[in-house]
Amino acid sequence: MFTRILTLSILLISYSLSAQSFDWVHTTQALDDARFNSVVTDSVGNVYAAGSFKLDILDTQYVSSTKSFGNSDVIVAKFDPQGKLLFNIQIGGSDFDHSSSIIYDPAGFFYLSSLHGSDSIFYQKDSVKSLIHVNQYGNNLNKTKSSIAKFDLNGKLIWYRFFESGEFVSVRDIDVDDSSNVILVGRFTDTLDFGRKGDTVNLASTHLTSGLLVKLDSSGKILDAFIVNGVNWVHFDEIEIDANNNYTLAGAYSSTVDLDPDSSFVIKKDRTSMGFNSFIAQYSSDLKFKWGINLETKRNIINADLEEFNNAYYLIGGYQDTTYFDHTDSNKIWTTSVGMWNSFVSKYNNKGNWIWTKSIGDSSIHSIRGIELNDENIYLTGVFRDVLDMDPNPGVFELQSYALTDLYIANWDTNGYFKDAINIGENGSIAVLDIHITNQDLYFTGHFIDSIDFDPDTLGKAWKYSSSTNIDAFILNLKADFTTALLDFHESKSQSNFKLYPNPTDNWVKILSQNKFIYYSVFNVTGSLLINDGLNSNNRIDLSGLGNGNYVLQLQDLDGNIYQSKFIKVEN
Repeated sequence: MFTRILTLSILLISYSLSAQSFDWVHTTQALDDARFNSVVTDSVGNVYAAGSFKLDILDTQYVSSTKSFGNSDVIVAKFDPQGKLLFNIQIGGSDFDHSSSIIYDPAGFFYLSSLHGSDSIFYQKDSVKSLIHVNQYGNNLNKTKSSIAKFDLNGKLIWYRFFESGEFVSVRDIDVDDSSNVILVGRFTDTLDFGRKGDTVNLASTHLTSGLLVKLDSSGKILDAFIVNGVNWVHFDEIEIDANNNYTLAGAYSSTVDLDPDSSFVIKKDRTSMGFNSFIAQYSSDLKFKWGINLETKRNIINADLEEFNNAYYLIGGYQDTTYFDHTDSNKIWTTSVGMWNSFVSKYNNKGNWIWTKSIGDSSIHSIRGIELNDENIYLTGVFRDVLDMDPNPGVFELQSYALTDLYIANWDTNGYFKDAINIGENGSIAVLDIHITNQDLYFTGHFIDSIDFDPDTLGKAWKYSSSTNIDAFILNLKADFTTALLDFHESKSQSNFKLYPNPTDNWVKILSQNKFIYYSVFNVTGSLLINDGLNSNNRIDLSGLGNGNYVLQLQDLDGNIYQSKFIKVEN
């Protein structure tokens, strides 16, 4: 049985994100574990979600089931624009197998990268199972391998490349250039073998791990490859290809790294740094080094995503302690984390010059996972617990989680100024792993435990789901209107002037503030005035006459300044 729990969502008016409407959600259940970690769309709006599952997987919405070959298998599910499941693809063997990234090629194909513990790999579609790889290079059990596979849009396997090393190889991200070449990035240890006997392009890591880039043509032939080495650990995490076919990569290193394989461009971290530093580097399509920047920290930086938009690069991730995001001014302390970890969004131009950095979070538990851009909007997504301030500027915009962890969606403009945010959750815990935007659609993939209300603004139980036994996968589609505001109030001042308690509330709310307010008004979400009265001396407002739902409270101080906040009324 589902239990509805409403969320706190304090916001500055006017909105753009709040003009979103829920479109559809699809959940996939497994006897043990199912999760989607990446999502793309094709030119006609079909949706492709990649992930993994353990044991039996059951699609309860379209009554189909699949059994894993081993510990866990890769799964790719295709949906039409209305969310109807069209097919599932399964890849795996006797051990663990997980997808890492999926990308759409406008030529009419999609590419999938995966990580494997299995030596013999099978591919299955429509209950037809085929052996596609057997380890040809000796006993490589308990070693992590990677693969890249090409499919047509009906799920037919075109080709499959398997990468092995003496110890470990991980393909982290893939992208496609204008010539339908596919570029993959990641990391490896020891000697890397490209999975076909007779290949002459084999590489060797000189330290613990090396960063890896491989370029293949549309037939799967290796066109070029290079590695970046340093002292101890080096890895590439993300790749973005711009309109000029430049390859921009984000990665991390633990001591030093040489970003230019042909000559030398060495960056190193400060001796006081205890963990990983981050970097961004750009290469031409013939893999010649163009520029690189160093993001220094006294403790740790972890990259989560990199996006290119209108000749600018947006890097997101988490950081600890004092961090320098502007590499041209090493004496300038840009920001210091408040809690154990803070999230960041950093913008750079197409030459790697720093533009701005914004920080999210305080002492609460939170993690940023993905970024997408459309027009002049930045969309961020991640997870949090308890209360999280989503406004990186002096204002305050706090979200409050339902229970364990919630999914958040935040909307900023491209100058880093906050616009709006919402969260999704209920009794259980939800994790978002990817975000994708196309036209007016936002897609989110991840997994959840227990019950989740995927459309908390709609009454009823139509979009509430409970996980089967352990962890279930989901893909969520939100329609977004990027220009029409939901409410038509005047612009309010900073929300840091007051807070509401409790929120959500049942019959009353108290205003917590150092300011002196004299009048208050309550509006519904369509902008209709419901209450207009003077504020009493104890700053307590009686809401017993309102029904359950979302409302906006407007306050006026002695100087005539107007402040606004959203609250939620729900009876116990």
